[in-house]
Amino acid sequence: MNKFLIVLIAAVIVSCNSKNTPEIHPQKGNVLQAVYSSATIKPYEYYTVYSTVSGLIQKKFVTEGDTVVQGQILFSVESKATNLNVDNAKLAYQLAADRFRGSNAVLKDLEGEINTSKLKYANDSLNYFRQKNLFEKGVGTKNELELKKLQYTTALNTLEILQNKYKRTIEELKNDAESKQNLLKTNKALNSDLLMTSNINGKVYDVLKEAGEFISMQEPFAIIGSANLFKVELLVDEVDVANISMGQKVIVTLSAYPNEVFEAKVMKIYPMMDARTQSFKVDCDFIQIPSKLYMGLSGEANIVVQEKKDVLLVPKEYIVNDTLISTTNGNIPFKRGIEGFSNVEVLSGVDATTILVLP
Repeated sequence: MNKFLIVLIAAVIVSCNSKNTPEIHPQKGNVLQAVYSSATIKPYEYYTVYSTVSGLIQKKFVTEGDTVVQGQILFSVESKATNLNVDNAKLAYQLAADRFRGSNAVLKDLEGEINTSKLKYANDSLNYFRQKNLFEKGVGTKNELELKKLQYTTALNTLEILQNKYKRTIEELKNDAESKQNLLKTNKALNSDLLMTSNINGKVYDVLKEAGEFISMQEPFAIIGSANLFKVELLVDEVDVANISMGQKVIVTLSAYPNEVFEAKVMKIYPMMDARTQSFKVDCDFIQIPSKLYMGLSGEANIVVQEKKDVLLVPKEYIVNDTLISTTNGNIPFKRGIEGFSNVEVLSGVDATTILVLP
């Protein structure tokens, strides 16, 4: 290839580049500085339903999309062990209650002993005081009197011991009956736990188990949440969370609404970082609510940290680095302000008359 052809090709390339390189001026406009985040739609209130006992799911009473009220039965669990415990507790309580009411050999035997002891005490008391009167009149010996007194005192002590034993036995039987009754109530309560109910008024968003399947206390059965109230759940990177404040405006786009933009505001910033994602959860309320929302809808959000109006802006693609901007006079220093989605605020170094070229 000769030198003339090389020069001609080079001239054509330079000419094309100069024609295709847009030359613009900085323009006045508005700019938003925002923190980017992923966005997920969640019911305003929701929770995962767990079983309080382990066993086979006997029957499920709800399916996905059902509306439920607080206290409504969601599913029942069959637990033979729990039913057996109730039966055993009922038998134990009935036995203890019968013993407490007196229809048992223990109390009857004590009552018989007390009656016998009362008769002996009355007889020994009569003999003692009769012998005492005689002794005071000079009839009988002191040994006879001491013997009658010993018999009288022994009979009195025996009667008091039996009466105290009877009182203690009744108290023990009463306590045992109450204990067995409480155990029966506890087992009945556990048995009632075989019917799992909803904690809130809402909608069933997912059912994870079917009738006939085994469920443990660590396994979820369903997800229930608010039927019509939704929030936007954001995951904000730890390097950006310091810029987030309550009430800030949030611009939300959802994959389900590709041509629409929705406005929300920050309502809650969770104080603990998720170590797995290195991010903080932030809840937002819609200001402009989409016509239909579903749990799990995803999208993107930009939390507006700062907003300026009528400031000098240049497109990002004309900036060489943090301190230089590309112009027809080469790369010149400039001072930048806040950075928006596509533009950067210029504080000094260029003005509206400066001609910018792509670097």
